[in-house]
Order: sequence, then C-alpha cells, then structure tokens
Amino acid sequence: MGTLKLPVDRLNYECLKIEVALNYSYTDVKIVTVPTSSEEKLPRLELDESTLDDSTAIARYVGGENIFGEEGSVHSAEIYEWIFTSDGVLNPNITTWVSPYLGLVMYNKQIENEAVKQVDGVMMKLNKHLLHQTFLTADHVTMADITVAAALYPAYKVVMDAKYRKKYGNVTRWYMTVTNQCQFAKQLPVAHTDESAYCQTAPKFNKKEFDQMKEKLQAARNSAAVEEKAASGDQKPAAAGKEKPAAVAAGKEGAPPKSEAKKKKEEAKKKVKLEKMEKLAAKKKMQEKKDADTKKKPKVEKVKKVVEVAIYTKNTPAGDKKDITDPLPAGYSPQYTEAAWYEWWSKQGFFTPEFGKTKEEVEKSKKFVMCLPPPNVTGSLHLGHALTNTVQDVLARWHRMMGEATLWIPGTDHAGIATQVVVEKKLRKQENLSRHDIGREKFVEKVWEWKKEKGDRICSQLRKLGSSLDWDREFFTMDDKLSHAVKKSFIQLRKEGIIFRANRLINWSVALNSAISDIEVNKKELDGRTMLPVPGYDKPVEFGVIHSFHYELCDGSGKVTVATTRIETMLGDTGVAVHPQDKRFTHLHGKFVRHPFCERKIAIVCDDMVEMDFGTGCVKITPAHDANDYDVGKRHNLEFISIFDENGLVCNTQTQFDGMKRFDARTAVLDQLKQLNLYDECKDNKMVVPLCSRTKDIVEPMVKVQWFLTCDDVAKQSKDVVKSGELEIVPQAFQKTWYHWMDNIRDWCISRQLWWGHRIPAYFVTVDDPSVPAGERTDEKYWVCGMDAEEAMLEAVENFKVDRSKITLEQDEDVLDTWYSSGLLPFSIFGWPNESSDLSNYFPGALLETGHDILFFWIARMVFFSLLLTKKLPFKTVYLHAMVRDAHGRKMSKSLGNVIDPLDVISGITLEAGHCYTLLCFLVSSDYT
Repeated sequence: MGTLKLPVDRLNYECLKIEVALNYSYTDVKIVTVPTSSEEKLPRLELDESTLDDSTAIARYVGGENIFGEEGSVHSAEIYEWIFTSDGVLNPNITTWVSPYLGLVMYNKQIENEAVKQVDGVMMKLNKHLLHQTFLTADHVTMADITVAAALYPAYKVVMDAKYRKKYGNVTRWYMTVTNQCQFAKQLPVAHTDESAYCQTAPKFNKKEFDQMKEKLQAARNSAAVEEKAASGDQKPAAAGKEKPAAVAAGKEGAPPKSEAKKKKEEAKKKVKLEKMEKLAAKKKMQEKKDADTKKKPKVEKVKKVVEVAIYTKNTPAGDKKDITDPLPAGYSPQYTEAAWYEWWSKQGFFTPEFGKTKEEVEKSKKFVMCLPPPNVTGSLHLGHALTNTVQDVLARWHRMMGEATLWIPGTDHAGIATQVVVEKKLRKQENLSRHDIGREKFVEKVWEWKKEKGDRICSQLRKLGSSLDWDREFFTMDDKLSHAVKKSFIQLRKEGIIFRANRLINWSVALNSAISDIEVNKKELDGRTMLPVPGYDKPVEFGVIHSFHYELCDGSGKVTVATTRIETMLGDTGVAVHPQDKRFTHLHGKFVRHPFCERKIAIVCDDMVEMDFGTGCVKITPAHDANDYDVGKRHNLEFISIFDENGLVCNTQTQFDGMKRFDARTAVLDQLKQLNLYDECKDNKMVVPLCSRTKDIVEPMVKVQWFLTCDDVAKQSKDVVKSGELEIVPQAFQKTWYHWMDNIRDWCISRQLWWGHRIPAYFVTVDDPSVPAGERTDEKYWVCGMDAEEAMLEAVENFKVDRSKITLEQDEDVLDTWYSSGLLPFSIFGWPNESSDLSNYFPGALLETGHDILFFWIARMVFFSLLLTKKLPFKTVYLHAMVRDAHGRKMSKSLGNVIDPLDVISGITLEAGHCYTLLCFLVSSDYT
C-alpha cells in the first residue's frame, strides 16, 4: 500500500486531478496531510520501491486503465493529448487570469489579456470538439475530462461569468456533466448542480480589495504556521518584553569561541563575496553606458531577406523532355525540380507494363499488379491518401526495377451518396430546385456535367505527387465497361439464387432516406443517461435510460409491466412475451392486453428469448422495428406494423401521434402514459445506440422490400482461404478481425434509394391477361433481369408464356450499393465478363495495399465477388498500413476539418490561404459568424 502525501489546501489543480482519479478506482493508498511548512514537494506518492511527485503520474497509478485507456492505444494517446493541453496551456493561463482576483498576484492588464487569449483558444477547440460528444474521448469520463475540468474549476468559479459560459455552451454543458459525477462532486465544497455555484459577474480589479485579500491570506498563513509549530511541540515565540531563552540571550558570549581556521575561512568568503559585488557593479555600469550610446545612435531597420522560390520558366511543350542545360538553383525548389518531368514520363509509357517489352515478353514475364483504392470523385487527397500512394508507388517502382511487368491502375469511385448530396446542394443553391423538380433523367445529366467539370481534381493531385500510375487504364466506376460488368454480375448471381428480393428488417437512415448495410452502422456504447444530437432536431435527444410502463389485461384481471429504451415504439407493439417456464406469469398464458391509444388487442406469447431475471420478465414486442422482435414476430405470427415512414414520421398507428417526428413522439407518448397513470419509472441503462456512419443519424430498423446478397457460403470460403494461407493478410493481427466478421456475417442489403449510381437491372412484370394473377413486388417470380429492357422482356415472355404485347415492364428505381461496383474492380477493370489479353495477363493481381479501415468495406467484397464470379482469389496478399491520425488519434476527415492537402506540404501555403481553405471546406457559416 502506498502513502499519498497531500498539502493542507487540497482544492488545487494537481490535488483535484489525483483525488478525483482515486475516486474512480479501487487503488488502496493511505492519504496523509502534510503541514504547509514542509519542504517536501507535494503532492507526493511514496511506494515501497519508488516515489512519484508528478500529478499525472500519480493519477495514472491510482486511476489505472479505467480512466487512462489501454496503454499504447489510440484512445490513450488522445487522453494524454488533452492532459498535455491542460497542463501546458489551460491550467497555467487560468492561474494567471484568476490570481489577481484572489489576492495572489498584482494585476497586469497585458498579462491578463494574453492569458485570456490562450484560454479562449482552448475553449474554442473544446466547444467544437464537444458539439456532438458527451465526454472528450469516450462514452464515459476519462482522465482527459477530469484534468480539463480541474483546470477550469477556478475559472468557472471566479472569472467566467454567464455571458462567457453561454459563448462556450457545449463546454459548460460538458463541465456540469463531469463535475456533477459523484466522484468529482465529493471533492468540491459546493455542489455544481446549477450555474448559481459559478461566477455571476465578470470581476473588475480593485487595488483596495486586492490589498485586503492579500492581508487576509498572509494572516491565514501566519496563523497556520503558528498552529503547525504548536502541534509539532516547538515553543511559541517569546512575547515582547519577556526573557528570551538563555542561548538566544547570550548571543556571542554564550557561544563557544571560534577557532583561527574558522575565522580565516569566514574572511575568505567575505572577500570573494565583495569581489563578486564589485564585478557586478562594474558590469552594470558598462551596460548603462552601452545603452546610453545605443540611444544616441540612429536605429537601423533590419531588412528581412526574401528568398525567391525558383521556378522552371522554359517553354517546354507538355510531354517533351525537360531542358536541363541550365545550372540548378541555389536552393531546392520542388516547383523547379518536378516541372515537366511527369508529362514526359507518361508520354514515354514508362508506367505501362509493356514498356520495353514485346507482347510475348509481357505474357512470359513475372507480373506485379495493384489497383489503387479508388478515392471518391467528390473529394480531394489528404495526407492519408498520400501515405497510401507513397507506399504503393515505392512497391510499383521497385518491382518495375526488378524487371517485372508492373501494372498500377488508377481510378475514382462514383460515390453514390456523397456525389448526389453535392449536386443536390448545387442545384438548390444555383437554381432553387430539387432533384424531384427536374426528374431523374435530367438530374443524372447534371451529375455527369458536375463530374466532367470537377471530377478530375484527385487525378491531378495524383499526377502532382509523381505517382507512377498507368493512366492509359484509368477507370471510373460508372464507365460503360464497368457498368456492363455490374449488370452482368447481378444477372448471373440472381440466376444462381445468391441475389434475391425480400421484405426484411433493414437499417434505414432517415437523414439519407436510404437503406444502409450493417457495416455502415456504428455502435455507440452509453453507460447511462446521455443527450445525443440527432440530424433534423434542434435539441439533443435523451438516450441511455429505460422506461417502465404497464398494459392492462383485456379481461380486467390485472396489469403487465414492461420496460423499453425506446418508449415511442410501443405504438407498434403487437405482442408481449414471457418465458414459458417463468411461473410468475403462467396465469397470463394465452391472454391479451389492451393498447391504451387504439383498439388493438396485444397477445401475450411464450418465447425462450425472454430472460427471466432481466427487467420485469415481460418483454414488449415491436416486430417491425427491432431485430429480436422481428424473429419473435415471425415465430408467433404476430402482426407487423411499420409505425415510421421513410422520413421518420409516425404513421399507421391510428392515434394522435401520427405525423409526429419519431423523437418528438417519444416525449408525447411519455406524457400521455403519465396522464393515464400507466407510467411507472425511468432508470439509467447501459445500452448501444446504432448510428449511421455517414450522417450520425440514429439508425431506424424498418421492414422494407430490398435486394439482398446471401453471404454465408462465400464468407466461409473467404475465411478458409485465409486459414489455409492461400490469402495472406499482413499484419497477421488483422486475421482475427477477418474471422470475426466472416463468422458473424448477415445477408448484405445491396439496394439503395438513390438516383446516382448503377441502377438495378431488374424489372417488375405486369401481365394484362386473366390467366396470370396480379403479382406482388415481394414475389420473386414477378421480377425479371436483363442487360436492357429488351433482354428483360424476352425473359418475361419465357416465364409467363404470353404475348409480349400483354406485358408491361417497370425498372426498379433503386441503385446498387457503391461498394458493389468497387468489389468487382479486380477483374471488371480488365473487361470481365469478356475475354481480353489484359484479363488473362493481369488477373488475379499480386497485392492489395491499403489502410486497415476498409478491410471489410472493400477488401472482403472483392474477395467475395472474385470467388463467386471467377472462382479465383483477386490477389495473393493483403498488406494493411497504419492510419494517418491527428493529435487526438482521429482519422483524416473532411467533416472533422483535420485534413492536410499533400500539395500544400510540397509547395507551401500562406496563412491567409489556409484560413480561406478552412472556411470554404470544413466550416459551416455558424462556426465563424
């Protein structure tokens, strides 16, 4: 057990950090209060074999991974980044700001302004960071929250008035949340449950008040010193006029006589001291003379030497070799050095696998083939892309120098959702029209126009980086060749029964107005009550609580209590489940409860999915809006009622709540249940909230008709090829992730409710013939596929055995998931399904090199499609590099505003240009107006 030594006054930054951290752990330490007069450095933790006197190190020891994160993890790095910001910037500047108003340091306006400026910089950063987050780095309090809150404590108490706190509203909300945690609140003298505990009016410095506070502080210190001396057994100082102790009174006479050696030593010391003082006086006199001479001389302004960046000015036509007859510039200049070379390299064909080889030599040569992970056509490169391109370029150039036929293929992705959103915004801004106003065909034309105008930016950046890509084989995922492959693959896989249409529970994004796949859903873990921002709502919405309410039995014999984290879904309840072996509820078997807001009777069913010891033991069943409930509904043939439409509005309930937004209905349902005396209680509840990875919207499980690709068999094959070593994943640590995904895979929902993308080549058949009954859109036999309408018509005639004049075809409005076309790239870029020399020479490839973040999004899909459509693996090795992250451990992301253009690293950028770039690319107007 260690001993933690703390000063008498423990309400300071370092002690607050340590004691709150200790409250979050179970570390056994003995706390000792050390007198103010002690010369020990405090706080101090004494252990058996060592001593710690750094507050962060002590907090790390007593708090552990619970609040510091796993050692060496990205999360831990982010926590330490906030600690360093607090220790190095926030705490010292807040101390400077508040000290004059506490009687500690004399006021200096210039010093205060600089301190406030530094604090404001951190507060702005915090306010933006906390816009969509409850805590700084996780879904719970970490040392980052404790440290920053401890630094802010004196500021909120002394100088940050209501106006200041309102300016940084997100920080204030977060601060109140952190300091009201019981572990933090117990260390504060006053509860921070509301803003009355904070500074109400910004203080103004008053010299008289300062002197009074300073005197009180000094008196308190003197009193404490006297008390400490008395407690330690020392005598109190003698009062005036009273006899002093003998040794003191005796003075020199009472002391023993000094030896001759000691006297000489003292005289030598005095002599040395005198010499030092004389030297110092002489030096001071010389400096004064120098200063006086300097004042007499006219001040000469130093002219800053501006070094011009050398540029290449020769008129070299694009593709011609650079003129290198001139001498090199004095300093290195990328603009001069790199000019003209790339165009010449490309024109010479240096980057093609055929360079310097005959057709026969190419066929016989060892091949090295890579496909560039296609960046979105809407975007621009950042340092993350630059890392990927650098690693791949090194590999390509090395294999080229080894004499191998090396092919590195560039291309861009059509980015269905992102591109549609960009063009819709442009259309609204320039013409005040929506896509629905102009229709699908015209809108798609607008997207192609935008692509021709803006879509070449990324490729230009790749050329500027000097990437040795074969531009003759450049692709775009909406090109005719690739679109042909997409249609062909869909038709083939549907014929094999791997692609099918079904009415199933899917993930629906209200913000996107489209279905999304399981891997596009982020799971956010909550420890308890948490307010989360939701797109489309002005105020944050409450999550992390569980509500209990009761249904009354239809026969009037009692009630059934159920609990739910989504109270609004009770509008779609069609069942209540109990465990068949739970003796508490055997009397309820076969009975019904009454819905309080409509005439619906709700069946009580017995199902093994109910956990008898969890909650009330009775589970409400909403089959159309929950994955578990969906399965229960299927087993017991319950009614499926979709209570939300595609825009997230309540529908089909025949209640007063129809037409409300889903989370507005949450509040309204709660109020109504309370009025009817059916509501019981609310408790904090650990839970997982599904978020759309693109929009951060709360994903809504909904039953809708969609196209699916069955994954079970191909996932097993994909797992087996890694286990057998046929497909190598480097580093091997990611094999575990691969196995986990393959073992827990579900059918892939491949249809999206968009206009931009590969339109699904499926047609719904309507037959105008009495011998053929009208079909439902969920019925597979009323759907046909074809490369075009004519091919689909031939299949319809064959299937229904009627004249084509009686058949009407309607193509599906939906498009395929963007990752569908990307998954075909290893062979579609070479012309598959048609035979070609490129396909036979360069498929399968050798290597797939990329960041580990798209291991399942893209890499697994390529393996799936290659195995399904070609019976081959797309490549032999998957090499995953680390991610480029910012100071907080986050990926480069335009939405976060933390990206750096690699061209700005090469050429440099002015502060003004960087500022404009930030405003244009990353911030909405409310962030800077």
